[in-house]
Amino acid sequence: MNRQTPHRDPSGRDFGHLNIAVLAENSPGIEALIRELQRTRARVTHIWPPPASYPIDFDVIFSELVEDLPGRLPWSPGEPSCALIALLNEDCSLNAPMLRNCTPHGFVSLPVRPNDLVAALVIGLSQFQYEKRLRSRIDKLDDYIRAIRSVERAKTVIMSRKQLNEDEAYHFLRRQAMARRISIGELALAIVDTDEMLT
Repeated sequence: MNRQTPHRDPSGRDFGHLNIAVLAENSPGIEALIRELQRTRARVTHIWPPPASYPIDFDVIFSELVEDLPGRLPWSPGEPSCALIALLNEDCSLNAPMLRNCTPHGFVSLPVRPNDLVAALVIGLSQFQYEKRLRSRIDKLDDYIRAIRSVERAKTVIMSRKQLNEDEAYHFLRRQAMARRISIGELALAIVDTDEMLT
């Protein structure tokens, strides 16, 4: 007897930790998709009709290219809160501009094939996590650049107030930050803010 086994990702784990939403009109193809997703051991919720604003408390959303899909995504444009996988129906013409504007992390063609579904899950989640790491790095870089600008402005304030040269102003700032056990950037921002309030 040939029993089907649950799908597993390449690392050998199942997808049981995932909370997945399927936003698509009910049809035999969507029912088959939901059955295949349930075989991955993920928690699957079917939502239809599509809400004006898509839910954000899922790990993955599978969605038809419904009318105004980009406008229904709470993060569009912006930072996605979950992986988005577009459902492409072979009976319908492809809306390429909408597909581009909703920036999905992957896609699945209907009717779904099990291997394609697992591949879409793995690639979609990987792409989502990769983008999330990139955004985190960009945020840290933005913070670093802001801190550098604050330090430069704080040095100017210190040079003016204490009649110090640039190196002396930096060392003064550094000593004060160490004494207060805060970063130079935090102290510099406080000095700049105070100076702006007093001028």
